[in-house]
Amino acid sequence: MDEQHVFLQGVSPGSVRSSLEVKILICYLLSSIAKPLTREQLVEVFSQNGLVNYFALTETLGELENLGQIQKIAHNGAEAYQVTSLGRETAKSLERSLPAATKEKAVNSALQLLRRMRIECENKVEIEKTQDGYLVKLRMLDVGSDLLDLSLLVPDKLQALAIKDA
Repeated sequence: MDEQHVFLQGVSPGSVRSSLEVKILICYLLSSIAKPLTREQLVEVFSQNGLVNYFALTETLGELENLGQIQKIAHNGAEAYQVTSLGRETAKSLERSLPAATKEKAVNSALQLLRRMRIECENKVEIEKTQDGYLVKLRMLDVGSDLLDLSLLVPDKLQALAIKDA
C-alpha cells in the first residue's frame, strides 16, 4: 500500500483528500468553534465522520504548527491547539475550497464533543461495587448545593456502565 492510500484509509467519499484541504479544514474548525482542542479531541472530531485519516491529521498538525497557523497552549491542564490570527485568515480566505457538508460535519462534531465535555463536568457519575450488585451514583452539580443526588442499584456491571454512558 503506497503512502497516498495510507492517508486515505477510513476517509469517507466526498471528504477532504489533499494535505492542503486537511490544513484548511483544521484551521476552519478551530476558527469556527473558537475553543482550543487537544490532539485526541481533534482525532475524535475528524475520525468520527471519516473526515480525515488519523495519520494525515497528526502529520498536518505538526506542519500547521511549523507554519504558524496553529499553536499549542495549556488548556484545562492539557496541551491543546488553537488557531493563530494567520490560521484564521487562511481559513477565512480558503474555506470555499472545502465541501460545505464536510465543514458542517466537522463543526457539528466538535460542538457535540464540547457539549458532552461540559455535561460530564456538570454531572458526576460513580460506580461502586456492593454485595448486592453495583451502585450507580449520579450527582448534578449546581452553584451551591447539588441540584440532584441519585443512587441506583443494578445487578451487574454492564448495566451500571450503560447507565453511566447514557
